[in-house]
Amino acid sequence: MRSARRWETSALSRSPCVAQDGFPLDQPYLADTLVIAPGQRFVVLVRAVYPGARAFHCHILPHVEGPKGTYGMVTALVVR
Repeated sequence: MRSARRWETSALSRSPCVAQDGFPLDQPYLADTLVIAPGQRFVVLVRAVYPGARAFHCHILPHVEGPKGTYGMVTALVVR
């Protein structure tokens, strides 16, 4: 995950978080959501088994939604 410029939360659906800020974690953990502070980076392993598109997004609504629709901290994870 990229470095954030502001606090972010990202939805992960029980994915293992294995490293933070470039260092492997002594005890990796499963996460549904990560709180990402400015400048932080995480390595999260995502196992994509079933084809389809899934939303990868921030849970802070002003970071992903505005008067004209979706923007910013939201993207699609597409599995073929």
